[in-house]
Amino acid sequence: MPNGGTTRGATAEPSTDGASPSDTTESPTAPPTRSGPSSPPTPSVAPTPASPTNRAANLAVPELPEEARAESKAGLKAFMEHWLELLSYSYLANDLAPLNEVSNPGCTFCVQAETSMKQIYQLGWVSGGGTTLTAFTTDFQPDTNGIYSADITTTQAEIFYYSGEGWLGSSESIPDTSHSITARYVDGSWQLIDYATPEAGSVPSATASPEPGS
Repeated sequence: MPNGGTTRGATAEPSTDGASPSDTTESPTAPPTRSGPSSPPTPSVAPTPASPTNRAANLAVPELPEEARAESKAGLKAFMEHWLELLSYSYLANDLAPLNEVSNPGCTFCVQAETSMKQIYQLGWVSGGGTTLTAFTTDFQPDTNGIYSADITTTQAEIFYYSGEGWLGSSESIPDTSHSITARYVDGSWQLIDYATPEAGSVPSATASPEPGS
């Protein structure tokens, strides 16, 4: 009622003042929320090098070293070492994408390398053939288009060719091969313009697929 009197027939709620702990009803405690089973960690896949019976698999792409990011003589040299590592990786993994990412689309050598790789992997696969930098010289003076030139010397290990039917042949190692390279520094990173042997200006003969049994 408006005056605050007790409504007839209504039952007054008992007071809890002075109630003992046993007289007090506690809200039930909700059980802890359980999360679903955690996903097992994804197992790392170990790289498998090429062998006479299997192609290489799960090879790690060489990472660009920090020193190869600098626009300097040392930076260009480090970039070329990295580029050659990518070249070696490309032939073993049949994967030119990482090499193309750091090369100019007009790179003649890269186009020829792609053709060579297609020929190789139509027949089978390869092992060996790593190319390393053994000498590097440059005046580090860009031309009017911002292109740097350098003369380098490389050594390429012996390449072994295989197919599902077995060994196809091999190419001898190639020591101390001279090349001329051009590169440009664009948006904080190096890009190879071209890579050529001064005599021929083409893919080294060791990368060409062999005739079976050679």
